Amino acid sequence: MGRALGSVWFVWRGGVGRSKGRTRAGTSRGVLCLVLAVVAAVATVGLTATSSAALNGSTYNVIKNADRHQYCLDIDTTFPGVAFAEAQLWTCTKGQEQQFIRLDGILPNTFRIKIENGGGQYCLGVNDFSEGSWLVAVPCGNPSWVPEQSWTTDGNGNLVAHGNIIDPGTRLCADTFPHDQLGAHVELMPCNVNSISQRWFL
Repeated sequence: MGRALGSVWFVWRGGVGRSKGRTRAGTSRGVLCLVLAVVAAVATVGLTATSSAALNGSTYNVIKNADRHQYCLDIDTTFPGVAFAEAQLWTCTKGQEQQFIRLDGILPNTFRIKIENGGGQYCLGVNDFSEGSWLVAVPCGNPSWVPEQSWTTDGNGNLVAHGNIIDPGTRLCADTFPHDQLGAHVELMPCNVNSISQRWFL
């Protein structure tokens, strides 16, 4: 869903097919068209993307990162077993390791994110509440892991403009490193509403 930010159409008027004699006016119109195309592409993302806050409890969905390549949130299947396997960015395959469903939270005003892989026994969590902590698969029903698998979203319900997955205990957000790269870790970083790498959508 949503057009990648990198989708830009280069449209030149008054200069198509002419390598010589392009007028200043033609070039200006071409630049204007390019700018408008960029604005339209960015606007398309904002208008059509569904925030991660819309993750529901009835159907599994992929969760995509809003950065340029729009890679999917993925649980690393090369890890020995599902328990504590690391979350990463990966090409969207819609496999079980990329399917997530919303569960009611145990803590007030929170929810959990269950992973289909592993028989639905694992939820998206963190190793600890510190900056740079990686997101991993943790046992959903284990009482000792309740805080680590509790999530909320920012924006007061504004599902389009935001969509950051936030850890409410520390106000750290799910971010990526390195940004927008295949296999990038998904980790907790200070929340920044202007950071495209902290935005997630369905």
